[in-house]
Amino acid sequence: MEPQALWVDTDLALGAPRGDVDDGWALLAALLAHRAGRVKLLGVSAVHGNTSATTALACAKKLLGALGLDREVPLYPGASGPGLHSPAAAALAAAPEGTRVLALGPLTNVARALALDPRLAGRVRVSMVGGNLRSWGRWAPWWPFEFNLALDAPAAREVFQAPVERWLYPLDVTAGLRVGVPALLRVARTGALGRRLVAGSLRWLAYAPLRYRSLSFPVWDLVPALDALGCLPREVLVRRLAVRGRGLLVDDPEAGPTFTVSVFDPEAGLRAFLALLAAA
Repeated sequence: MEPQALWVDTDLALGAPRGDVDDGWALLAALLAHRAGRVKLLGVSAVHGNTSATTALACAKKLLGALGLDREVPLYPGASGPGLHSPAAAALAAAPEGTRVLALGPLTNVARALALDPRLAGRVRVSMVGGNLRSWGRWAPWWPFEFNLALDAPAAREVFQAPVERWLYPLDVTAGLRVGVPALLRVARTGALGRRLVAGSLRWLAYAPLRYRSLSFPVWDLVPALDALGCLPREVLVRRLAVRGRGLLVDDPEAGPTFTVSVFDPEAGLRAFLALLAAA
């Protein structure tokens, strides 16, 4: 059986002085699975959001290089702002049948790719992190806030209106996978890659008490990556959702189906990630 074809679209900031590091955990999982032959990573594309598209591209290049995959996995510059075209969108528009797209940032590149080739909607499955189905608002006290969909709401509306297979990993659900000092120690014990990941994540741990009022931080984007690898126990609801305003998700009986992850096992997910690192 051919391995799952995978594409990662990311606003990666692991390795940068600012920005959330969770994309780095997700991309590392995908790269390790690719190197082990569990998936075939067709491309990695950068996008604006958590950081600039330029920074995301540079951070992704460093991570690919650390695993010796910089000449094997294509890397594409992505949109630097909402509604903009990019080489990443053009490359993604040519993705073959059966590709799973991990959209870990704003949906700018994905929406543009679907516009460039509407037939792409029938060839790919889009797994996106974003939305908040339990509370409203971007900022506390309505927690957790929305981010990815809000940063390019027109693109989010286009993706939710497209006849594409959508998988949604809402922020209020993915926030359940959190790492603090005990989890980081477990990661570091897996070897050199684990220690590199921990070193890049320490600044975000230091920021966690201010941002999350906790001594741990969520690794939201790791959840869809682990699900793409088939190692995440979870439950799924089929919702009919539309995007309103600045990224607000609402139920809409006229909308197409969106497969929405509602529950998952965080400890099983962390163990699966640790196993990937240990086998590297």
